[in-house]
Amino acid sequence: MMQGKCSKRGFTLIELLVVIAIIAILAAILFPVFAQARESARLTSCLSNMRQIGLSLRMYAQDYDEKFPNCRIWCDPGSGDLNRGLIWKNVVIPYIKNKQIFICPSNPYSLGTPGNKVTNVNNGQGEGWFFENDNLMPIGYGMNSTVTTWIPANWGPDPGWDVNSWTSTASLSDARLVRPAETIAVGEVAWDDADVHIGWAGKDTVGGPGVGGGCDGGDNDPNEVRKGLMKHRSYPNGPHGAQNFIYWDGHAKNRPIAATVLPLNRNQWSIDPSSDVNAAGTQVSYAWGDVRTIVDVCYTLK
Repeated sequence: MMQGKCSKRGFTLIELLVVIAIIAILAAILFPVFAQARESARLTSCLSNMRQIGLSLRMYAQDYDEKFPNCRIWCDPGSGDLNRGLIWKNVVIPYIKNKQIFICPSNPYSLGTPGNKVTNVNNGQGEGWFFENDNLMPIGYGMNSTVTTWIPANWGPDPGWDVNSWTSTASLSDARLVRPAETIAVGEVAWDDADVHIGWAGKDTVGGPGVGGGCDGGDNDPNEVRKGLMKHRSYPNGPHGAQNFIYWDGHAKNRPIAATVLPLNRNQWSIDPSSDVNAAGTQVSYAWGDVRTIVDVCYTLK
């Protein structure tokens, strides 16, 4: 008897190409989903950190006669050097114990090398680093200076500013807050300032605040000025993007940036927004005397 030979058949070239094409299509579909899921996890981690920061602000106020820390508490006298200043983050650290809470995992600017006190260079650290033993203060969060003030409490008549003539450095108190659960205390920022305000979301571009007429890119565009709100990449960029905010009652939530501004008479940046808006409904006055037009294409809700 003769045994039959066992024939082996492999994949044809067409079959291999079809399999490769299917894998490529699935990868193109799934990879963006994975990236968005990863960013959503970072956003949640950031929101958790901000809830703890919100609680630390409430605990500080409880210990200090219902008064919150100033955005900037002290600066180098004479020079007005904010880089050598004491800020709100420094004074709430005892309540949170760990400065890592000030790091947003989505913020590409949060980490830097330690600042140098000898040369007075911050090396990518946020304000307040000068008063830390490790010369570190992560960038990530700024206090709402539309409600508080960006002026340090000890800043006297500064040459060229004379701030005492047009602003108050009085600490914000619970009694002044009309809507503590709807008024922003802290927002996410992309540069080293201790504060943030409503104007950063719209027209702060190259040339300074209110100059340039465009919408602020802020967070992730290397060609844009870093001054601005940090938007999470799992959401659309620009003013329609979303970020986490801390409110003065201590809670934190994620909100589309435009929704914190419009309508102006209910915006979440002012203590009493209805009184801060002009008759035409196109401008809002800052507590420290500045006025910005903030209604333009940047804030068109779609």
